[in-house]
Amino acid sequence: MIKILCVLMVLSLGMVGCSGDSPSTVPVIPPASSNGILPLKVGNFWVYEVENPQTGITRTVRWEIAETMETEGQVWFELRYTENGQLLAERRYLRNTATGLYLYAYVDASGTFHQLEAPHLLISYPARINSWFDSWEAESAKLRATHKDIGVPAGSFECLKYEFYNDDSMTSAFWTPHVGLINQFNFIYSSSGVTNSSTWRLVDYHVN
Repeated sequence: MIKILCVLMVLSLGMVGCSGDSPSTVPVIPPASSNGILPLKVGNFWVYEVENPQTGITRTVRWEIAETMETEGQVWFELRYTENGQLLAERRYLRNTATGLYLYAYVDASGTFHQLEAPHLLISYPARINSWFDSWEAESAKLRATHKDIGVPAGSFECLKYEFYNDDSMTSAFWTPHVGLINQFNFIYSSSGVTNSSTWRLVDYHVN
């Protein structure tokens, strides 16, 4: 499954806030039109150049908010993925909340739908620098820095730097609130050292 770590894959400027909410607790939900770390509105899209520095192979990945799903009075936004022009089976159902970006359910590469027992935090936003939070994407995650100037093909952005840690990997992701994931570096740990397995760069986007 393509990871949004941060992205992110994969997460504002002048931040205040909190982290560490229990993943089983559904936070207060702002209006569906509210923007967050990843602006969720049907028609929004992001196009990334994804390079494997070890092979030099580059692919084009597109994220798009395609439709909405309502459950228990809450609207969730379906994020679809396209790779090199081919629509993938994977889906994610997301919502911005008062404490960050949450995942409700996902569809895996085989097309199987999985609903979580409770919505789970992906990216804490707002967050305090060096405050740890429990992300569905990783064993641990934190906001490392703010006001990072990042240049990518889509332009220059002032970003938040998030880090996501697993036993054998780490992701460093730069996000701009109300825009999305700007730049991301995925690293794999092994006995021979640390390898940069992929680098994501934003090349085009449209958000409302």
